[in-house]
Amino acid sequence: MKKKITIIDRLAGMVLSCAFLVIGLLFLVVGITFLPVIGVLLAIPVMGLSLYFFRNAVRLYEVKEEVIEIAPVMEQPTPEVVVALKKVA
Repeated sequence: MKKKITIIDRLAGMVLSCAFLVIGLLFLVVGITFLPVIGVLLAIPVMGLSLYFFRNAVRLYEVKEEVIEIAPVMEQPTPEVVVALKKVA
């Protein structure tokens, strides 16, 4: 079964990413001003979550699946297909 990512899914991922980024920045500010160790240690994983959700929200699942399905049918893939397959891998 193909994995379909809708606009709503991408928008939800972007909203979560932005929320985690704001929370991470707040922890970083608190870490710099009040609680140096605790704030920074909390900010790093929260900002990592932000990056994870952002990357998943902008990933192009449909394009990768189409390139993977079309390429094995071709006897001699064109240079454009070879470049696209290298980007996917």
